[in-house]
Amino acid sequence: MSHLEQRELQCSEIVLSELAKKIETVCTRAEYSHFNREMIRRYCMLVQNYSFQKYTPLVRKAMNYIELNISQGVSLKNLSEELNVNASYLSTVFKKEMGQTVTEYINQRRVEIAILYLNTSSMQIQDIAFRVGICDVNYFSKVFKKITGMTPTKYREKVLSATKM
Repeated sequence: MSHLEQRELQCSEIVLSELAKKIETVCTRAEYSHFNREMIRRYCMLVQNYSFQKYTPLVRKAMNYIELNISQGVSLKNLSEELNVNASYLSTVFKKEMGQTVTEYINQRRVEIAILYLNTSSMQIQDIAFRVGICDVNYFSKVFKKITGMTPTKYREKVLSATKM
């Protein structure tokens, strides 16, 4: 086991230990609800950090920033400014490691999140578009169709018809 893997295992054990101690102090429903959200958030962060290991720190930072800010309309320009690197350099490194451009990755993540909303809620398409950082519902539909092969409306109809069977 490498030094990095040992360090990550130690971090995971620390998080689990902290959560185990904290669960013993939960008394009310509100505290339980807060604890539950915190536990899920921390678990997701551990999984995400582990799954991003194979990427360079720059690409990991970019992916994390995208995940945390997807609803605010992330772009290559503001991502490169946030990470304090040249946009062209970030674009080249990202494409080399990820096999897709920053914009393609952002749009893919937006569609994946939108699919979750379409599968689990009755939110209107324009509200879903806004939640994934796209203010123009027509552009959102175009991006969604490019990635999935169908519009968000058709996707929802397909999901609804599948659940009626």
